[in-house]
Amino acid sequence: MIQLNDLERLKKLNEVTRVCAKKTDECAKKIIEGLINQIDMLQKQKKFLQKKIREAYNDTKTKKN
Repeated sequence: MIQLNDLERLKKLNEVTRVCAKKTDECAKKIIEGLINQIDMLQKQKKFLQKKIREAYNDTKTKKN
């Protein structure tokens, strides 16, 4: 038979487990948001660098002619 002391311990354990799960979800959400922002930034940098490479290639191409 479950004693009152055991029941209180189980309630506390359940509460701690729920708080930990909530904190983990919040942390994971922040990490994912940060990664998405980094991906966006890298995609913008890629477009910028591709544009600069095209411009440099076109400049050297016109200078040769």
